[in-house]
Amino acid sequence: MIFDKQIIQGDKPENKQCIIYYSCDPQYWAEHGQYLARSTLYYNGKQSHIHVHMIYEEGQEHSMKHLIKNPSITYTFERHPKDFYDQFELNKKHPVFARGPEICQTKNDNDLKRKIYLSSARFMLMNKLFDHYQHVLQIDADGICRNTFAIHDFKRITRQPCAMRKPKDPSVYIASCISPGIGSAGSEFKTELANKMIDAFKKPIYWFIDQHVLKDILDTRNFESIPYHWNSWGLKSGGEVFSTAKGKKKYGHRYKNLKYTWFTDKEKLKYHKERNKNYGKS
Repeated sequence: MIFDKQIIQGDKPENKQCIIYYSCDPQYWAEHGQYLARSTLYYNGKQSHIHVHMIYEEGQEHSMKHLIKNPSITYTFERHPKDFYDQFELNKKHPVFARGPEICQTKNDNDLKRKIYLSSARFMLMNKLFDHYQHVLQIDADGICRNTFAIHDFKRITRQPCAMRKPKDPSVYIASCISPGIGSAGSEFKTELANKMIDAFKKPIYWFIDQHVLKDILDTRNFESIPYHWNSWGLKSGGEVFSTAKGKKKYGHRYKNLKYTWFTDKEKLKYHKERNKNYGKS
């Protein structure tokens, strides 16, 4: 297998202390990731750094023309050969396998493998990207920053390996909001997470595999959970630092309203045309 032997290119966030980290492909960057970056820069650009890991397929080039040039953002990237996803096998006998095609909205095995990898690659890399004493908060690329956070609060929730819990089921850790922590505990967590995630992908895979690996690791640790307002799944206003839109909600008007400030003039015109078409002129 070659996925664990890739050369990671680009610029690591060296000498940056408080880091917001996420990963995506060019399409997800265009649809979501860039707005997470722009909103984070607006609210927290002076006190934090953004690191984005880009994942490219054959024929796609890493070009700053399509990214945001800002000293508060760094990018690393990997590029896959055409047959990259052939190395993975799907675990169609797993009890939750059927949820994958439904959530990912695909019946194509190769497309499903790709989406499972895209959702999990970020966890395989933290031990390569971040050093011993960098405070890191890993979130989903399809989020949006909504408020300024206090730097002492950020350091408090990122000082130990920890995760946000699902409010309705605290035994479930939410992969869209975790921190590897700092110091020796953080280094051990990053290494264990990378190794176990890589081992999991050498076996048949399924959607949710990243959450299950995270649960196995975090269940062995005592930690203070990340408060839900740091990356809520809802879009209602309630003092959230970040919000993540799940499923179809990420394409709904409420989420687009939150991104509107960072739309280009062309995107704003398209947005209003869609609103008028769906709801009539106001």
